[in-house]
Amino acid sequence: RVVLGIAVMSIFVITTNRILWRPLYRIAEERYRLN
Repeated sequence: RVVLGIAVMSIFVITTNRILWRPLYRIAEERYRLN
């Protein structure tokens, strides 16, 4: 059960990272292009 909980948490973190970091990464690319 502990392994299952770790798996669920890892999947949750990966999905949130994909949703949150893509727009932040695009903003960072735009800033570096301006510089």
